Amino acid sequence: MTQLFAYLSFLGGKCLVFINAWSSEGRDRRNLFAYHDGDKLINTVAARCASTIVIVNSVAQLNLEGWIEHPNVTGVIWSGLGGPEYGPAIVDVLYGKYNPGGKLVFTIAKNDSDYGTNITNTYNSNYTEGVFLDYRHFDKYNITPRYHFGFGISYTNFSFSELTISKVNQQNHISFSRQRRSASYNNKDLLGMYEPVYTISFTISNIGSVDGSEVPQLYLGFPEEAAEPPKILRGFERVYLAAGESKIVTLVLRQRDISYWNNIDQKWTVASGEYTVWIATSANNADVKLEGFFHI
Repeated sequence: MTQLFAYLSFLGGKCLVFINAWSSEGRDRRNLFAYHDGDKLINTVAARCASTIVIVNSVAQLNLEGWIEHPNVTGVIWSGLGGPEYGPAIVDVLYGKYNPGGKLVFTIAKNDSDYGTNITNTYNSNYTEGVFLDYRHFDKYNITPRYHFGFGISYTNFSFSELTISKVNQQNHISFSRQRRSASYNNKDLLGMYEPVYTISFTISNIGSVDGSEVPQLYLGFPEEAAEPPKILRGFERVYLAAGESKIVTLVLRQRDISYWNNIDQKWTVASGEYTVWIATSANNADVKLEGFFHI
């Protein structure tokens, strides 16, 4: 491949480079780099192709730093593990027949050490990080990643407005209760943790010229007493909008969502004080679109 590209040039064209990495139950990766010298493959192609698009087939994070800032790498599609319609799906996205709206389900760091954990080859692990995993860890230590949890772009743009935070009253409590999944047991204390307590409503608009979808993400900040991470994802919803269309979205906070586990009392507890509500398009603070508060 390297010898072939030494004599070829695609400076006026577009090139697709596919890289992969996988793991399975009982077997994990030894590092966070693409298999089969994937970084070298990308740099070899990008050196001779002015518009190189990288398609990543990986079950989890990769270290992208060896090529992500190459001036000829013009796009990255994180496709995960493909199924039988993988090829046509990639073509539809690349040619604009389908507007992508995927979101990262993990943070991609700039340095492997930024994750705060390490790859282990033993069967025993001590999870000293507690609840500070992924974006919670990056927030706690103020680490800037390459790509934030929940990040993803599309061929259109969206705006957010009219945030309303309402406490659930007896009338609208009935309608939310009907949506609750039925249980095969009758533990009132446990079921009470899933009772709706607040509704978060806002308007999202597709202000671009292409039909598409966005995933508003509801993050919650707790009072200091709770000693929780700076923000915690408490809800999300994919919203499909035609170009120029607007919709009102309502997300529900349940009793469990505003509670924290009290290690001293060994029970779920609701902290007194101010709670912050953020509506965002990723865990990046720069992607917060709306902010509000409620007090308990």
